[in-house]
Amino acid sequence: IIQASSIVKKKFESEVKHLRFICITLDEAATDKSKDDGSNVRFAEILVLNSKSGLATEMQIDLKASSITSYDDLPRGIQPMLIPEDCDLAEAIVKQSEEVQQVLQDRYGITDMSKIAADPWSVHLADESDRKMTDTPSSSSSLPPRRLVQTFLYQRMYGE
Repeated sequence: IIQASSIVKKKFESEVKHLRFICITLDEAATDKSKDDGSNVRFAEILVLNSKSGLATEMQIDLKASSITSYDDLPRGIQPMLIPEDCDLAEAIVKQSEEVQQVLQDRYGITDMSKIAADPWSVHLADESDRKMTDTPSSSSSLPPRRLVQTFLYQRMYGE
């Protein structure tokens, strides 16, 4: 994992502070286990999100040659899976929302947001009209596409 991420960081040195490593997987299928002569090529597959551009990129890394062998930007608005930071941020946004607080108070009498859990789930974008939900307003076209997360709320009766 360290070797694969280091190769990507070197290649994209000017953008490294914007890169979020979503997933790194060793491609074991590319390894011939019957050979132990050092001739095996080992590959890693990496999915990275550039938080500045909002683009997700799939890469294949040749670990032996320390090089990127394939690089594919996913279309704008295509969203990679959620990582823990996304989940924490989604819960914080929901719990700080005055609208959510008001609905919980009006409908359920809940006023203590520390007892509310917001369980994040990914949003399925089935077609182009769904993907348009990730678009930023035209006045903010320089902003990256929106990350969409839905949350399921429940109340804890005891403790945090």
